[in-house]
Amino acid sequence: MNLSKIAALYAAHADKMIQVIEKFDENSFARSTQPGEWSAAQVMDHICATTEKCLDNALKCAKGKGER
Repeated sequence: MNLSKIAALYAAHADKMIQVIEKFDENSFARSTQPGEWSAAQVMDHICATTEKCLDNALKCAKGKGER
């Protein structure tokens, strides 16, 4: 898979996340449906944080400074 294709897939997934988020009002986005479960906001925050870490690691690897 080439970098352009990876970037296009990433952009498509980011657009889909935005479409999902826009369906929530602020209160329901922040509220979990069950005690002990994550809210949609917490899930999205986790996805963003994980994605940021993965992208940072990918950039380090591209520069030859990645870790196994």
